[in-house]
Amino acid sequence: MIKKTFFCTVSGAEDTVYTVPTGKRAEVAMMLFTNSGGSNGKLDVTYYHAEPDTDETILKDYLVEAENFKQLGGQANFFIAMKEGDKIKADAESGKTFEVLLSVIEHNDLIQGG
Repeated sequence: MIKKTFFCTVSGAEDTVYTVPTGKRAEVAMMLFTNSGGSNGKLDVTYYHAEPDTDETILKDYLVEAENFKQLGGQANFFIAMKEGDKIKADAESGKTFEVLLSVIEHNDLIQGG
């Protein structure tokens, strides 16, 4: 197990914040969204499942006030389980810029005792 943090700036187009590497599985522990702009803005966050090739909405039109941040997760029992090839993607409304910070715990994808 290894803990990692990823950072991405999102500005008006969907961007991949994190992809689970080959041979790994991961748990999203916390997401932090910062709006350092001068006006309120909305953000979308999507969980892409590599198998069966589908997108699931985590947040849609999530309002983050100007010069503020929002946090999702961070509590002891919060996690989103992910498999190899799965992704967390983010998209800001047109003309807005957000910084996205994502903390994950990666594990080797090994089957034990089976």
